[in-house]
Amino acid sequence: MNQPARKPVPFNAADKDAVAQRDRETLRKREGELADLRAVMADQVAARVLWRVLERCHVYQTSFTGHGSRDSFLEGERNIGLFLISEMIEADPKGYANLLTKEKSRDV
Repeated sequence: MNQPARKPVPFNAADKDAVAQRDRETLRKREGELADLRAVMADQVAARVLWRVLERCHVYQTSFTGHGSRDSFLEGERNIGLFLISEMIEADPKGYANLLTKEKSRDV
């Protein structure tokens, strides 16, 4: 027999235990995301892919062209790259520095 669907219980922000539980879950999820990114950064092939994405996002260049819509488009790409850099630095600052050093030495 089909049972009626249960309505979800709304989150009670006044419940200290519920807030603490949600905070723990959020922290655990974030730690998992950062661990995933550290693993990607540690893999040489994946790190090269990350570098190509960063180059494509023009994070190490100006996005100003003098054409408003083109500038906006490039700034959007750059914003994604800056997000990725901030994530990489949060996950592993030394790993990001190593990636930067390694890739820049290949350009020489």
